[in-house]
Amino acid sequence: MYESLKAKKRSVILDTDIGPDCDDVAALAILISYAKELDFPILGVCNCTSNIYGSATIDAIREFCSYGDFKIGMYSKPGFYSDNTKYNKYVAETYSKKYNDGKLELLPHVTFYRRLLAEAE
Repeated sequence: MYESLKAKKRSVILDTDIGPDCDDVAALAILISYAKELDFPILGVCNCTSNIYGSATIDAIREFCSYGDFKIGMYSKPGFYSDNTKYNKYVAETYSKKYNDGKLELLPHVTFYRRLLAEAE
């Protein structure tokens, strides 16, 4: 049975391959917009690629949308979409303060899911 987040608040974790195209940027921005409007928490967002710039893009979107903090995970094995940086490098280097300050905290994907799911209601 379908229950909307408006009717029953739930925590959300987004898994994204934020990378060579912009669909995931839109998905994250829309999710943040709904989370703010409907008052439900985003526990975290996991980048299922090993592209550091994609993870920093997640941080930049979070900051741009004034959401606050959530955990960011990233696929921990090198080489998966790591060279696919069409726009992510620009966004990361231009808009992610944490990335540029060396303070962007990324959890390895398995740790990310284990921690978030263990701490969730």
